[in-house]
Amino acid sequence: GLMPIDARLDLHGKRAEEARDALERFLGEKRARGERCVLVVHGKGEHSPGRKGVLRGEIAAWLSQGSASVHVEAFSTAQPEDGGEGAAYVLLVR
Repeated sequence: GLMPIDARLDLHGKRAEEARDALERFLGEKRARGERCVLVVHGKGEHSPGRKGVLRGEIAAWLSQGSASVHVEAFSTAQPEDGGEGAAYVLLVR
């Protein structure tokens, strides 16, 4: 939360495969533009069946391994004003 957010991606309402593809495209595009810090909003799962956040459980894996991870230097849970546990700051590789 100390760096300015260059771009935001909201994944609410997307299925896991759709969200993963959107995340990979978004990170690649923003990195290619030279942006450094982005916010990825995945939700907390409060409106999901069983109140279990599907994307919330997957986001760390996508950011730390697989094709999206090549764009990621670091990531962390967002501050409450940016979505808290329902969002993540992502620092992109230069």
